[in-house]
Amino acid sequence: MKEQIEVPWLHTYVEIWQQLLNSKRTPHAVLITGSKGIGKRSFALWLAGQHLGIDSVKVKPYHPYVIPQHADLRWIQPEDGKRDISVDQIRSLIEGLSLSSYEGIGKVAVIEPFNMININSSNSLLKILEEPKGNTLILLIADKMHKIPATILSRCHIIKINSPRKSQSLNFLDQYIPTDDASIKNSHLIEAPLLIDGQLDFVNKIDEFEKTLTGILLNGHFPLDFASKLSKEEIDLVFDWMLFFIYKVIKNNYSDTNNTDSASSHLSSIVDSQNLFLFFDKINLIRSKPRGSFNFQLSLEELLIDLRSGLSDMTLSDSYFDKLPKSLS
Repeated sequence: MKEQIEVPWLHTYVEIWQQLLNSKRTPHAVLITGSKGIGKRSFALWLAGQHLGIDSVKVKPYHPYVIPQHADLRWIQPEDGKRDISVDQIRSLIEGLSLSSYEGIGKVAVIEPFNMININSSNSLLKILEEPKGNTLILLIADKMHKIPATILSRCHIIKINSPRKSQSLNFLDQYIPTDDASIKNSHLIEAPLLIDGQLDFVNKIDEFEKTLTGILLNGHFPLDFASKLSKEEIDLVFDWMLFFIYKVIKNNYSDTNNTDSASSHLSSIVDSQNLFLFFDKINLIRSKPRGSFNFQLSLEELLIDLRSGLSDMTLSDSYFDKLPKSLS
């Protein structure tokens, strides 16, 4: 395992929690939200360690985090091969939380990602969220908020983890993986640096991908071969890269300093900002669909053809889902 590095942008949230401790106003249920790759799970582990006095958990949140073996800590994730957290998992958790603490301090339950819990599992949690037994702390971690019922939100103290500043991300990445590789420092990892472990191989291809994209935008190269190549990569990684590329273009449109990246600079010069936002939403709409319900390669072809045309025909409506290329599987 790589050396564990402190996550400095989480210090603000550590201080907030310590203030709650000092004022004796600590909640018994916390919903930790924010985008992927910014340290929600590292922070949750730190909270659990503080609550239970786990010696192996460091004084500050760190990455990579290691879930300790502890009799009073339950860490719930979807079972292997499953997409959702099941009702049986939640029922088993509730039964365990109803028992006395093994070490006499309290209990901690971590459920993640909570946005992957189904409605029946969510409903099963309501009572224990409202009236947990003893000194119990329940931590829910959500990468997305739109599927979380209001009944859950009303029972939780919400802590939103914000993305780090660029300087914080660069400092972290320099410590974690010392490199002069500009593709890492100019990638979407600036917004989500803790994703570096699973994305390094993909990030090393970004320079090649952006050169190909430049040819599509500047020279009108047809994008079908590129769509085929991208379709062999992991879906989330491709969409993360595309979203960050459009984010850079939008940022360039509203910045006094011109972006030196030829592809994004060219696109920002020929595309209306409204169409960029529509295209950004279109990528997110496709991404939010269940895996297997759309054809990834055909969807990429459509997105790249949109880019090749300068997003001149961009429209988006609620009926767009019905027009997604269907899965061939």
